Formats: sequence, C-alpha cells, structure tokens
Amino acid sequence: RTRRRSTSSNAWPRSTGLPTRRSPGLPGSKTGVVAALALGAGTTWNMSSVGAVADPLARSYGVSLATVGLFTTSLVLTHFLVQLPAGRYADRFGAAGVGLVAAAACAVGNALALVAPVPALALVARACAGVGSGAGFVAGADLMRSSRPSPVFQGLYGAATMAGGGLAVAIVPP
Repeated sequence: RTRRRSTSSNAWPRSTGLPTRRSPGLPGSKTGVVAALALGAGTTWNMSSVGAVADPLARSYGVSLATVGLFTTSLVLTHFLVQLPAGRYADRFGAAGVGLVAAAACAVGNALALVAPVPALALVARACAGVGSGAGFVAGADLMRSSRPSPVFQGLYGAATMAGGGLAVAIVPP
C-alpha cells in the first residue's frame, strides 16, 4: 500500500498562489541577459561603496567609524528583508518591472545621501538603497533565469553582482 502525499495546508506549496506573469526575457534573449547583468552590477554597487571611503566619510559627517558601519548595516538589513517580498512581486508583475523600481530606489537612496552630511539622513538613504539592492538582486536573478536558464549564466550573474561592489572599491577615490 502506498501513502498519498499530504495536501494539507502544512504541505510546501508548489506555487505562490498569485497570478504569475512571465519575465520579458525569452530563452536565449540577449536583452534579458544584458539587463540582468546591468541590474546585478548596478544595484550591488551600493554594497561596498561606503566601505571604500569610510575614513573620509566619517570626517565629513563628523561621526565615528562605528556610525559609518551603521550606514552599511542599514543597507544590508533592508537588502535582506526585501528579498522575499521582491521575489513575490517579480513572480506577480514581472522581474523587469521590479528591476526598474529597484534601480529607482537605489538612485533615490544615493541622491538622498548627497543632500546634506546629516547622519540620520544617511541612514535613511542607505536603507532606501538597500531596498533597491535587495530587490534588484532578486529581479536580476529572475531575468537571467528566464533569459538563459543555465547554471553558467546564473554563475555569470553572481559574478556581476560581486563585481558591482568590487568596482565601487576600485573606482571610488580615497
């Protein structure tokens, strides 16, 4: 006698239950690959751009290095918290739309940081950029998966996301 698989509400769902919309990237789509790589590198640029200039940033804000560390913590925490909701939105509305919102959130966060050297504003700005980087990471991965569903291209996307933060360290002047 064989056991039937449980269909109770405690079973792992096969789908989110939300209406889905396919990402615009088609299998083999070069546009989807380029968009995913740009989104991955562009939104994750924010992950280490503060660390590259920690000492000058602390001086310009008149704060300790520990406070500058809080700027990064603010970004990383929101980056983490937004990933699951961003994935649901990408499933429902498409990864490209979520990617555009993510890029806009990064741009707004970075623009806010330029307004004035006020630590509280910097924390809010970094949190906003974290929302963008977290949602952008998820949306870019979905774009890449739908454009080129292979482990090699997912690995290429992972490399692009690491390169974004690395480029920030290499390019931002000390």
